Amino acid sequence: MSVNYKLIKNHSKSAEKAEYRVVTVENQMVGLERIGRNIQEATTLTRADVIGTIAALKDEIADQLMSGNGVHLPGIGYFSLAVKGNVYEDPRTHRHRLRNAEVRTVKFRPDIEMLDTLQHTKFENVTYRHGTSSVPTAELTDKALDDLFSAKPFITVADLRDYLNLSSANAYEILPNWSASVSYDFRWNKLNADTYRFVFPTRYSNLISFATAFEARFLRVQGSVLASFIHDKLHPKTRLMDGMKARDNITKFTPALFIDFPLVDKYANGTTTKFSVRTFAKRSFRMPTFNDLYYTDLGNSNLKPESATQYDLGMVFHKQYNQGFVRNLYFQADGYYNTIHDKIIAYPKGQQFRWTMLNLGRVHITGVDVMGSIALQPLSDFLITARLQYTYQDARDVTDASDTFFKHQIPYIPYNSGSAIVNLAYRNWTLNYSFIYSGKRYNQQENIPNNYMQPWYTSDVSLQYDFKIFGTKCRTMLEINNILAQKYDVILNYPMPGINGVVGLQVEL
Repeated sequence: MSVNYKLIKNHSKSAEKAEYRVVTVENQMVGLERIGRNIQEATTLTRADVIGTIAALKDEIADQLMSGNGVHLPGIGYFSLAVKGNVYEDPRTHRHRLRNAEVRTVKFRPDIEMLDTLQHTKFENVTYRHGTSSVPTAELTDKALDDLFSAKPFITVADLRDYLNLSSANAYEILPNWSASVSYDFRWNKLNADTYRFVFPTRYSNLISFATAFEARFLRVQGSVLASFIHDKLHPKTRLMDGMKARDNITKFTPALFIDFPLVDKYANGTTTKFSVRTFAKRSFRMPTFNDLYYTDLGNSNLKPESATQYDLGMVFHKQYNQGFVRNLYFQADGYYNTIHDKIIAYPKGQQFRWTMLNLGRVHITGVDVMGSIALQPLSDFLITARLQYTYQDARDVTDASDTFFKHQIPYIPYNSGSAIVNLAYRNWTLNYSFIYSGKRYNQQENIPNNYMQPWYTSDVSLQYDFKIFGTKCRTMLEINNILAQKYDVILNYPMPGINGVVGLQVEL
């Protein structure tokens, strides 16, 4: 992969100005949906998990910055606030003060690890190039693979996409508050191994997306449709194991609609108040991974893609104070209903309970998520933050009415779960307490007394101290987990540790 740039002639007469300046050319603006989809394909996380985590991280970073803290994400960088306002001299004390202070921007300084990674960036001059994009033929694809593998022992999807110029996006502004975009991506995945009779799968994915967005004072609407065309191919000379075959061609259309009503968004007397109601409806699907389909003894090439239909209705309230005892209030609540078809799970089957991949069938999920947080500042150097979270989830298997477990709660999904976190920060010291609760659940598909599992909860405490030695940032940490020595199993017959702890020293070089 490479970063395109153009050389733009400077028209300034100043001798200090270079004749040309360098301007990078962005291929496209990648959003949260794309990032979530890529991480989903590379990990065991779902796109919803990724999007939810990033949303929570955004809120947490904002809370910490509003509390006067800097934020460091190891491997990414440092975030801090830049302030603006009117500087004036107090006529009585002749000291300079700041009037109407507000956030100018958020400063970001990349971590050294991020910079080291970016040092390997390749650049290409496109000042005089006007390329075109088209779907490649099989001959062009084979030539591209030969050329790329002759240059290095392994390649990435981005390498192939860049070589064939197979990523394009176009955005159009229909009206000042209404825009639309169209994008196309091609992905190529391959898995090699030295396992006996391995099938060496290759996956070709063509992705076409159409999206539109409309924004007014009290209404924000986003809609999209993603068309996915996926084809798997196995090595033609491999003797396939019994029952194994190449995955059939998959064509999926997944629409999504997001609506947000920002009913309150005001700033008065140093207090910011925001309140909005939101809803969305969308379809999504997850392709079985190569391991799900073709892993020796575990894989099941007859797996169907997992698909879901999701509906959500929720609200968000946020109030921020620039001064006083209470500094921040946040509350959000969401009710949702999901229908999942062909959910992919690993399940022990047969007399020897050998694990294999299966499609669960159809699952209906009804749930409620509630989260609230508060930040208090009794002293200038002392900050108290607390967060409560609760989830109710009714997830029932509705595949076949003749099954003994029809409309039973699916295995290991509790009806009730939640957490509570309290954080005390005083200068360089931070004390944190967390409580996690998981309610009753069942370890098999039948919700019978023999399969019942008791609720469990844990309490964890951590203490850290930040300091500097010769200008080097250091942090000492003490963690004590499960301080009440609870005996519990998350998975049946896999007992979790009792009281345990960690002592650490972190040095940032």
